[in-house]
Amino acid sequence: MNKTLHYISKHEGVIRILLLLLIEELLENLAFIPLNPHIDFLIDNVFFKTFSLTSILLLNLLILRQKAYFKPMPPEIKLKEKIIFTILFIVIFLLPIIGKSSTRIFEAVTIGLIAAIPEEYLYRGIVLGGFLKYLRSTKLRNEKSRIFFCLVASSLLFSLMHISNVILDGTLNTFCQIIQTFGFGLLAGSFYIAYSSLLAPIALHFLLDFELTISNGLEQNTQVAASDIPSYILTSFIIAIFYIIIGISVLRRANYHKLLTKINS
Repeated sequence: MNKTLHYISKHEGVIRILLLLLIEELLENLAFIPLNPHIDFLIDNVFFKTFSLTSILLLNLLILRQKAYFKPMPPEIKLKEKIIFTILFIVIFLLPIIGKSSTRIFEAVTIGLIAAIPEEYLYRGIVLGGFLKYLRSTKLRNEKSRIFFCLVASSLLFSLMHISNVILDGTLNTFCQIIQTFGFGLLAGSFYIAYSSLLAPIALHFLLDFELTISNGLEQNTQVAASDIPSYILTSFIIAIFYIIIGISVLRRANYHKLLTKINS
């Protein structure tokens, strides 16, 4: 009994994070879905994500009180990075809207915002930030290893959160979502660590969902022919690996001490 109490006391912060995630998922899947009016796909998503963000804020206040940081990106970003960000912004955001209707643009902007803000606040701000704060006594050999461990753990939880999509999207699509979102979670977490601000992963997440919506519309066709299943799965792994490579590249050059100083202060 004493060992159990000591273990709980030692890892209380991590246990609180997992408890917060569990309750938030239960609230979303058990409490909100029966109240969903199914008036319109976009309105449904706005209601759902507003409820999600509200519940996350309340649960964080009651259970963890983990701070998330939104300070704008530091002005000392290198010229090379500024050029890369500008090119990506033009390619991902500006070019796709050419020839699109104002309705499609509004839908894409809305979906991008309502997806990015609550998910990044929860999984990067609370979960990753919480792991970085409470997983200090690990047996990992150095601080970089501990940071990478926290990044992988938070990305894994982010990807597994999509298991609940199996009811609507089916097993294959959900499996591929889990693969891709793990890679994206590592990329978004790397941006949070590198720039010490949730604005960075929120912007990244927004651009991704904006691009998907502006290109394919709201209700995308997720049917995959049996002959295309292997290539569909392979493509998901390639996308995830692409995200991971970029994330590791960003992380290797990151001054992660800024974020750790904020979190541990």
